[in-house]
Amino acid sequence: MNFIVHKLVLNKLRNLSVEEIMEQSQAYQVQLTQLQASQIVQFLRQNKLDPFKEADRMQMLKALAQITDRETAKKTHQIFLQLAKEHGIKL
Repeated sequence: MNFIVHKLVLNKLRNLSVEEIMEQSQAYQVQLTQLQASQIVQFLRQNKLDPFKEADRMQMLKALAQITDRETAKKTHQIFLQLAKEHGIKL
């Protein structure tokens, strides 16, 4: 994967706002509350995990499952994998 694209994605994840997460959750039909979105933002800012590394991605999904629920984490993972594939990103 292109180094610049990788850095851009990581930067975007670490700087997501609650509003952006809520917009994306609605766009992909993932049910989230404002509190959950806020907790996700806090987690992303506090942890420097790389979703392109499988171990880090699994850690992120476990945290998401704790913040929301298992089904939401699974759906989010499927969306992430689909988007990566659509954009030619190999995981």
